Amino acid sequence: MNITKKDVRNLSKTKVLHLLSSNKFTNTENTISQSMKILENDFDFAYASPNGQISKVLRSKELNYLPIENWDLKTISNLIETFSPDIIHAHDFEACHIASKFSKSIKVIAQIHTDSEDMKKITLKSLSFKNASKHFPKIVWPSEYVKNSYKFFDAKQDNQKNILISPVVNCESVIEKSNSTEETPTPFDMLMFIDEMEIEEIKKVINILALLQGRGFTFKFGAISSNIPNTEITEYLKETGVADSFIFINKPDNYYNILSKTKILFIGKKYEDTPIYALEAGALGVPVLSVFCNGLKSIIQNEFNGFLANNEYDLANFAARMLDDRHLWLLLSTNALSTSYVQNDLEKYKNELINLYK
Repeated sequence: MNITKKDVRNLSKTKVLHLLSSNKFTNTENTISQSMKILENDFDFAYASPNGQISKVLRSKELNYLPIENWDLKTISNLIETFSPDIIHAHDFEACHIASKFSKSIKVIAQIHTDSEDMKKITLKSLSFKNASKHFPKIVWPSEYVKNSYKFFDAKQDNQKNILISPVVNCESVIEKSNSTEETPTPFDMLMFIDEMEIEEIKKVINILALLQGRGFTFKFGAISSNIPNTEITEYLKETGVADSFIFINKPDNYYNILSKTKILFIGKKYEDTPIYALEAGALGVPVLSVFCNGLKSIIQNEFNGFLANNEYDLANFAARMLDDRHLWLLLSTNALSTSYVQNDLEKYKNELINLYK
C-alpha cells in the first residue's frame, strides 16, 4: 500500500480519543464535536461512545466515530488498542472511571461538563471520581462554582491540574450554514431545543407561554426535538391552552436556518457548561432568554443581549416587552451579534486546548 503525504502527516499528529458513556447528542456532545472541528487540522481525533443517536450527528459532521457495542472494560480496551491514542479525553463520570484504568500507559484528561447533585455529597459517584481523579494530570471544569461545590475538591490543588475552559463556536461557519437554501423555515417568535430537558423544565416554559397568552399575545413557539413528543407534555399543553401555539419540530441536521429566522431563543435547561445553542444564537443576532442557566452568566447581560431570571413571571414580562417593542428587540439583537465574536475567540480557545493536550 502506498503511503501518501497526508498519511505521513496524520501519523505525526497527537491522537486524542474522546470517550463518553452516552449515545445521545446533548450540549456536552455538541461542545466536543465543535472542539474536534476547530482542531481537526492539528490533532488526530476519534469519538467513542455507545452506538445510538450520536452516530448520525457525528457522521453528518464528518467526524471520526468509533461505536462501542458493549460498555465494559474488555470492549473499550480493544477499541483503545485499535485506535492507539496518545491521550484519552473522558467527558463524563462513567467514562472517567473506566479511562482511569489505562492511565499507566496513556495520558488521561477528565472533563466535567455539568453540575451534579451527586457530586455535592458523599455518594458512590463522588467517591468513585475521587479515587479516579488521582490518575488524571488535568481536570477541566465548566465553572468555579462546580469545581468548588464538588464534595472532595481540594482548593489547595495546583491550578495547572484544575482548568477552566469555556466552549466557543465558529461564528462564520454558523452564519454560512444558516444561509442554506435547503428549505424555507417557518419564522418563529421563540425557539427552544428540548432534547435534554426534564419534563418539569419544559412545563416551566409552558407556564411562561401561558402567561403571555393570557395577556393577549399571539406567538409561534418552536420546540426542536429528536424524539416523539412526550404524552405528558402534550396533555399539559392542552391544559394550559398553549397547544395551538406550541409546534414540535423534528430536529434537522442543519437547524441554523430555523434559528436565524427566530426572534428569541429560549434556554430552559439548567446547564453549567455554556449552552452551544446560545453561542450560535449570538452569532446569528438572536437574543437569549433563560430560566435560570448558570452557564449563561458569563455571556448574557440582562437587557443588553438577553435576559436571565429565576422565575416565570420575570421571564414572561421581558418576553412580552421584546415581542411588543421592535426597537428593544433590535437593540438586543445588535448587541448579541456585536459581542459574539468577542465571546467566541477561536484562537484563545485553540490555544487552551493545545495547552491542555501538551
